[in-house]
Amino acid sequence: MVRPAKLEVIRGEVTKVQFTSETHVQKGRGRVVNRMRVFLREGPQAKERDFGFSDTTVGIHEGHRIAIARAHVQGEKGPVLLALINESTGQREEWDAGFERAARPGGAFGPRWKAFGMSAALFVLGYVASRFILSPDRGATWWVSWPLMLSFLAYPLFWGGVLTWDRISHGAQAKDAVASLRAEIARRLAPPTAAGSST
Repeated sequence: MVRPAKLEVIRGEVTKVQFTSETHVQKGRGRVVNRMRVFLREGPQAKERDFGFSDTTVGIHEGHRIAIARAHVQGEKGPVLLALINESTGQREEWDAGFERAARPGGAFGPRWKAFGMSAALFVLGYVASRFILSPDRGATWWVSWPLMLSFLAYPLFWGGVLTWDRISHGAQAKDAVASLRAEIARRLAPPTAAGSST
């Protein structure tokens, strides 16, 4: 299963724009990051909200109508940015990394926990087999030690296998989830159809 992301599309009029730049030094090289802070009012009675963007290619100034698409993903600290659309100029930018994070494989347990569960099951199976079938007369130390060692050695193999399987099995589902997110964004941004119009 792909973890469902709650899509949020925010639309409104830009009341103010602030631009700043920061220099980030990595491995002796400086990289300038341009930041844009947009103040947005979603309606005449709505409170003003602000949103931040880094190195965006979409030009925005006061009076423009824009839309921001983002997803609330389980396990993420904050919303994941998907798209910024300037509805006044038609400019649009999408963040592929955001779509990938919003459509990533889900579930309560990742590969590490799945591998741990498989190792624990192997230990229990080995213990039961040792105590009641293979060597019931060897004692508790033997019944516990070799199944524990076997499960410990099998853990990285289980982890690698589960990780590979998840990537293969969830690849197509993730692509479908990204396509669904893009279609839902387009649907929410589409102008409303006139009531009673003929088709």
